[in-house]
Amino acid sequence: MLKPEGYCGHYLNEVYNNGSRTEPTAAMIDGLVFEQAILGATARGEHWEIPKLKNGDKSKREQDLDVVIAFAREVLKTNEIIIETVQPHIEAGNRSGHIDAMGTYHGQPYIFDLKYSGMAYATYDREFKFGNITANYRLQALQYQSLIESPLPFMFLVFGDGWCRFFEFLYEQLAVEHHKEVASEALETFNEMDYRPT
Repeated sequence: MLKPEGYCGHYLNEVYNNGSRTEPTAAMIDGLVFEQAILGATARGEHWEIPKLKNGDKSKREQDLDVVIAFAREVLKTNEIIIETVQPHIEAGNRSGHIDAMGTYHGQPYIFDLKYSGMAYATYDREFKFGNITANYRLQALQYQSLIESPLPFMFLVFGDGWCRFFEFLYEQLAVEHHKEVASEALETFNEMDYRPT
């Protein structure tokens, strides 16, 4: 696995063109275990586990995550969120991506992205208010909406310890078309980069 040494052309080429992996952090593994438990699969079809204690018991970290997983399942049921398609790989022109899930919210079709946050709600809410989260969510929503031919709304389902937030992004034709142009231009620039190690 790669260990990122900045975002040089060589590193980006290895990760995005050659499929090399960076070492996942504990937080990333928690997110993958959460996604796997709720959806039944991760984007690469891998199986992830939180390491057990020396005596084979679950760690507090794993027990805490189990509580959030049970909470998330109840929230999905209560809000009539039905997952129908898991981890579809979508290709559109020179771009592609894995969507977490597609399904329905109160009977209406949606694209879903599930996220686990180890943050306390107050910390997450503060980050959200300062725009550190919404800008990234908006960009990701546009990316996935631009890959799907149907004009579907996109919803992030973010779960933490005893809290959840839903972020809905309706389909906006002009914004999606603009994103397609910007993403294609960025991809062309990326493919012209110098991949020699720096």
